[in-house]
Amino acid sequence: RSRLGAAFASWLGPLRSLVGGRVLLMSDRSNRATGEKSTPVLYNRTTYLDAQRRHFVGLKLAYRSAELRGAAWTMLVDDDTWVNVPHLLRYVRRLEPSRPLVVSHILDRVWLPRYPQALSGGAGM
Repeated sequence: RSRLGAAFASWLGPLRSLVGGRVLLMSDRSNRATGEKSTPVLYNRTTYLDAQRRHFVGLKLAYRSAELRGAAWTMLVDDDTWVNVPHLLRYVRRLEPSRPLVVSHILDRVWLPRYPQALSGGAGM
């Protein structure tokens, strides 16, 4: 779990402290020590496609999560992504949380010819 450890050491730990621990970590297995959660749909599923599915399952879980209920913002981040927390906080302070907003890389017809636009993420977001 070195990538998750690096995230905790660099940006996730401080962010978790700032938001009072209201962070949902999705994984292919649950781990109380790190706070990772899994579901029967995700348990022990470790392929690339499973990781992609984890995003959608995680978003559904976050929507229903008591820990995140009432949160002004929801952020989906991979464990191989670094977040500049001070910059992120400065950015969202200028925005109105009641207005829907998605920040992402958008794949266009060049990447996905059958779809006009598709949201993408990952470390290059």
